[in-house]
Amino acid sequence: MSMTPTQEARYALDYQLGPDDLRGEARTEYDRLAAERASAPAAVPVQAPVPSRDREDRSSWPHAVADGLAVGSLIASLFGFSIVGVIVGAIHVSNAHKERKRGSAVAAWGIGLGIAGLVAEVILVIVLIAAMAAVSHAGYSTSY
Repeated sequence: MSMTPTQEARYALDYQLGPDDLRGEARTEYDRLAAERASAPAAVPVQAPVPSRDREDRSSWPHAVADGLAVGSLIASLFGFSIVGVIVGAIHVSNAHKERKRGSAVAAWGIGLGIAGLVAEVILVIVLIAAMAAVSHAGYSTSY
């Protein structure tokens, strides 16, 4: 399948080939298309659309100092009151967000240690229940 003279001319223009390789009608089409492209306004590069952000950039927010809630969260988590530590730490983070400040790292540690404590407490309860079940079941004989 051979190309038409217009297709040959467009190919030559698109791939920056010279008109010397073209013959007859293709060369005439090349000259016509080159003149059209030269007279056309220059294409303005299109910038990629900036994705809309529903939330503002928080990197400009001031750093939060560790207030009483953050310290209370850490202390409660360290002393084994894990649920209290997680709740108080979450309250601190919520208040910091409302005041457009960054949350304190002390509260983050309180929340993290509180969650770790909760996981350890749940594992301990499961082990104790399993141990009690094993001990209570050991006293029964299986023979009748």
